[in-house]
Amino acid sequence: DVEAFVRMFSTEPGRTGRQRADSTVARVVSAVRVFHAWCHRRGLTVDDPAVSVPPPSAVRAAPTVLERDEVAALVASVDGDDAGELRDRAVLSLLAATGIRAAELVALDRADVGDGGRRLHVRGDRPRPLPVSDPRALRAWVEHGRSTLGDETDALFPNARGSRLTRQSVWRLVTVRAVAAGLPAGTSPRTLRNTFAALERAAGTPEQVVLELLGRAPWTGQADED
Repeated sequence: DVEAFVRMFSTEPGRTGRQRADSTVARVVSAVRVFHAWCHRRGLTVDDPAVSVPPPSAVRAAPTVLERDEVAALVASVDGDDAGELRDRAVLSLLAATGIRAAELVALDRADVGDGGRRLHVRGDRPRPLPVSDPRALRAWVEHGRSTLGDETDALFPNARGSRLTRQSVWRLVTVRAVAAGLPAGTSPRTLRNTFAALERAAGTPEQVVLELLGRAPWTGQADED
């Protein structure tokens, strides 16, 4: 919701009808971040939903992308076989392989996995099927890790307490693992989304298909056919 507000504020014209200046957007983003941090410190909220929203200096920055070997290093940085590591490897793999938003990923239920892990059904504002080119990490989690955390929730990715993972916890997972893998500072779920889009375009995937996969254009089925 916070990111959607920032996008809306950044792209819609101001009261004068002109595009809002970067400095105006930066002030608003700063105010939003400070407000949510204050609410969290006062115990009014369980989590700070603005903690992973880009700071003002990064609002209009060019998106950063990783190389293929850097993406592989990130996923490979989780090399254990207990339930938590199986889950974390599946999360990183899906973020990198599908370009799914962190908020969409944590909203997935077990029933949203199909075709032996080769397809996800994303719900929300832009419902769409997403192909998973390499489902090994997801399969390992579903078959060997997911059941160990109980059946109290339908969530595909619960935490150790059985509750659904949050967007903030996914952000922390990516940033911590990125540091461990020696990746550039600031690597986040958004970086993996940008990287997915860049690699798809480099491979010759039509722009309309890339937008459909990212959920930035209405689904027409073209991406599914390709």
